[in-house]
Amino acid sequence: MENENRKFTIVSFFAFSSIVGLVLDLLIGQIMFAFKWGGQNVLFGLSARQTSLALSVLGGLTIFFVLALSAKATGFIDEVFSELKKTTWPKLQETGISTAVVSIMIGVAALILFFMDTVWGLFFKTLL
Repeated sequence: MENENRKFTIVSFFAFSSIVGLVLDLLIGQIMFAFKWGGQNVLFGLSARQTSLALSVLGGLTIFFVLALSAKATGFIDEVFSELKKTTWPKLQETGISTAVVSIMIGVAALILFFMDTVWGLFFKTLL
């Protein structure tokens, strides 16, 4: 069971580490901008942009390898995917009917609240 979910686990770790890398790139870029770090020789002869990209890629790869090599993390994600396979999803018709019912009920509630607001508004306007 574990091995058949392993490819989904690795893909999810890759997606997560890519998002972490992107956030790190944006964060490092903002920090460099705030402290006015820049120029052509920020770190090991790299420019500010190259330094930000290198640090974010390094951070993303670190997160990926830490997650991929952690037995606890891979076991947890494998269990999540095996539970997702057991889930029964509603059919398209059931989803459409449920969406229509919820939309109608929201409309009815909106009309009731509009009516109550109007009545109370008129009441307090005549009272004051």
